[in-house]
Amino acid sequence: MLDTASFQIEAAWIIDPAFGTFGLSVSPSTVYSVFDRGRPNPDQPERSELRALDHGSLHERWRYPFTVGRDVHSIRADDRSLLAVSTGTDELLRLDLDGEGRVKTEQVVWKPDPETERADLHHLNDVAVIDGRLLISGFGPRPGPNAWQDAHEGFVRSISDGTVVLGPLYHPHSICDLGSGEFAVCESPRRRVVTSKDRSSSPLPGYARGLCLAGGKLYVGTSRKPASFGTALDSPLSGRAPGRGSRCDLRARPGNTRCRTDRRVVPARTRGVRHRSAPYLAPYLGGHPVETSGLEPPTPCLQSTPCARL
Repeated sequence: MLDTASFQIEAAWIIDPAFGTFGLSVSPSTVYSVFDRGRPNPDQPERSELRALDHGSLHERWRYPFTVGRDVHSIRADDRSLLAVSTGTDELLRLDLDGEGRVKTEQVVWKPDPETERADLHHLNDVAVIDGRLLISGFGPRPGPNAWQDAHEGFVRSISDGTVVLGPLYHPHSICDLGSGEFAVCESPRRRVVTSKDRSSSPLPGYARGLCLAGGKLYVGTSRKPASFGTALDSPLSGRAPGRGSRCDLRARPGNTRCRTDRRVVPARTRGVRHRSAPYLAPYLGGHPVETSGLEPPTPCLQSTPCARL
């Protein structure tokens, strides 16, 4: 966790981190997180596990292995249910919760094409509610079995009517509400953030994934092998940067950030354990490194980047 006022890092030690954490979501009493449990065999998508953590201590309360979802990337919680993006099956799921906050049902509520197989065909990866609209992001149709690098028709789409509200994008992730009807999304391999009002960030230092608006700043997770870094842009998000149509095939293991409280950012989803890298948090202010001497690198699932003052 990162205190955005002091930039002090607090490691949240996780028992049995599996292959890393994915989406995070917070309700008034609970922090929910998804963990990657690995593949049963190389031809099947990753199994996923939902964990409920105490809001104050982050101690684990319970676990739920997904029965319908596979390779779940993102979750969104309210008091009575959770929405989960099942990337491995190309579906949006709803998990209904009982009176104690535990999962009682898991069902598919939407997919881009109901007639297609249950497979990663559009790489759906995030869900958010912006001005009352339920939005989902994805890479767009996969050109071939192993050809995500050629998928240049990424989108942010409205669930209610299927319209594309932002696109085409190259590998979008992490929808974030900026207020006043504007939202931001990472265009990950292009190392930048773009918004629905045609603004964009300056180039970021790595593959961008994970956004959080806190204290008037937009935080973005960035990563690259073998470690992850952070930077703060001096200028705010500006008009669309040149080269929007350029194609970039940079590929890297991503990071992700989610808000926990007004002053804390909880980073997640780095998969650092899987490829045995050691991501760490290296915050910068105004382009200059903050003193981090004596800091031990936190667990491989902690990283975040202050991106821009709005």
